[in-house]
Amino acid sequence: MSLDIHVMPFSAFLAGEYTTAAERLAAQLGVPLTRTGNPKAQFPPQEARQVAGNVRRWLEQRTLNVEAWADEGEIAFSEQFTFEAWHAVREFAAHCEFGSGEFEMAEGFGGSPLLRRALSVGTVQFAHLLEHDDNSGLYAPIDFKRPLRLPGNELRVGSTTKLLFELAALRERLGGFPDWAGLKSGERIDDPHPGRSQVKYGIAFLYAAAWTSLQTRLPVIFDG
Repeated sequence: MSLDIHVMPFSAFLAGEYTTAAERLAAQLGVPLTRTGNPKAQFPPQEARQVAGNVRRWLEQRTLNVEAWADEGEIAFSEQFTFEAWHAVREFAAHCEFGSGEFEMAEGFGGSPLLRRALSVGTVQFAHLLEHDDNSGLYAPIDFKRPLRLPGNELRVGSTTKLLFELAALRERLGGFPDWAGLKSGERIDDPHPGRSQVKYGIAFLYAAAWTSLQTRLPVIFDG
C-alpha cells in the first residue's frame, strides 16, 4: 500500500492541482487509473485559497508564529511513499521512547503495543511522529511543541522543524545509511534486519520532504 507525500502550496493541493506518482505512471503507460484511499480534493480555486488561508491563520494564532507557510510557488517535492515505511518509522520511534532490547516490527499497521501506548499516554521525544498518525495530515514549516488537530476536522498538523529533529535522533541510533538522494541514484540500504531496513528508508524519505519544506516554506502534505 502506498501514499504520496507532497511539498506544495496547500491551496493548490485542495484544488487538486497536482498529479500523484500513480497518475504519472498511468499516463506514461497509457492505462486508466482508479484512485484508492481518500478521494482527491477538488475545491474551486477561490474556495481552496480561502480554506487554506483559514487553516494558516488558525495555526498562526495557535502557535504564535508569523507565517505558518507560503501559499504560492511550484510543487517542490512529490514522491510515492509506503504505509509500511511510515509505520516502521513510527514503531521504531515508539520503541526508542518506551521499549528495550531488539526492535521488531509488529504484524499489521499500528499493531505495535508500544505504538498504542504512545497514542494513549502521549510522548516526550517523538511527539511529531507518534501523535501524528493520520494518513491525510500535514506538517507546517514552523516550530511548535506538539501536533494540533484542526477544530471540527480530523486533520492533524505537525511541525516540520520538530519532525527533522526527531528523524535526526532516530538516525543516530541506526548508524550510517544513504540519504534520499543517494537512494534515488541507486545506493542501497545494507541491513539484514527487514524492520530496520524499512525504518532507514522511511527516515531518508521523510527527512528529504521535511528539509524541502523548510527550504521552500511550503507544507508537507500526506495524500493517502
